[in-house]
Amino acid sequence: MGSDLFGSFAESTCACLVISATSPELVASQAFFFPLIISAFGIIVGLFTSFVSTHVISVDSLQDVEKSLKA
Repeated sequence: MGSDLFGSFAESTCACLVISATSPELVASQAFFFPLIISAFGIIVGLFTSFVSTHVISVDSLQDVEKSLKA
């Protein structure tokens, strides 16, 4: 399931870059890099939430699993 989500995310980022590359106004400005900035921010947030769910919230019993997954 994770690889399917990554594939969709990568494809939509590439589509945004292709569409923005056809516009001379976007290529000349810094708006061309906006899809890449959004992708980079998503990677950083994903790493942070993985750290929080594995190191900050401890799972001691079966009932704590749901709280860790929803964090």
